[in-house]
Amino acid sequence: PTLFPYTTLFRSSAYSMEEIVARNYIIHDQPDVIVNIVDAGNLERNLYLTTQLINIGVKVVLVLNMYDEARNKGLNVDMDRMGTLLGMPVVSTVGVRNEGIAALLGAVVTVAEEKSDKVRHIHIDYGPDIENEVRRVQETIWREVGIRRRYSTRWLALRLLENDADVRVKLIEFPNFADITARADRSREIIEKKLGDDAAFLLAERRQGFVTGLLMETVTRGEPLAPDFSERIDRVLMNRY
Repeated sequence: PTLFPYTTLFRSSAYSMEEIVARNYIIHDQPDVIVNIVDAGNLERNLYLTTQLINIGVKVVLVLNMYDEARNKGLNVDMDRMGTLLGMPVVSTVGVRNEGIAALLGAVVTVAEEKSDKVRHIHIDYGPDIENEVRRVQETIWREVGIRRRYSTRWLALRLLENDADVRVKLIEFPNFADITARADRSREIIEKKLGDDAAFLLAERRQGFVTGLLMETVTRGEPLAPDFSERIDRVLMNRY
């Protein structure tokens, strides 16, 4: 499997070279399974990457790492429900103690062998105004067979609406490049005129809304547990003073 930590592989439309290399590897090398590791204690911030992987349409196992710290904060995650909503298996681990590693490896094998009952391709709903323009851009992309064979047309449409320069470069070699980019530019103008904001911001906002709704359905918060001995020591030795 290919493992990508939650950090900053995908943010918005502006990518560092490292982010572009990581994304291109996923798209062109098409790994069998991607292990997406997130901090279980900061899910709302860290699940944004997962929405980008969903858009690309790759097979993912989501790992909620440092799950012990999440429990200490009083968080309880319904991983079965989360997996159903995301279309991917979700497992918990405590990496420093090797807890949950066997379950993780089992999930990876199950997904790679196409035996997981959780794996399904979902679409994040961006609302009728945006979805209409996504379809219009996709319809233009579909005319080029070479593009359809190489990329997810929905992912391309979304990235073009966000004015992703790297994606535009990928399409230059195809005969209907001018038609595709003209349609995307027109659709971006329509979205921004109707909704009154930058298209890239609106798409990012919808993705974040999807994450918020997901967590409302799958995460409950109880009373925080008392810190253990190690955590009490860390508070003393690792404080800013």
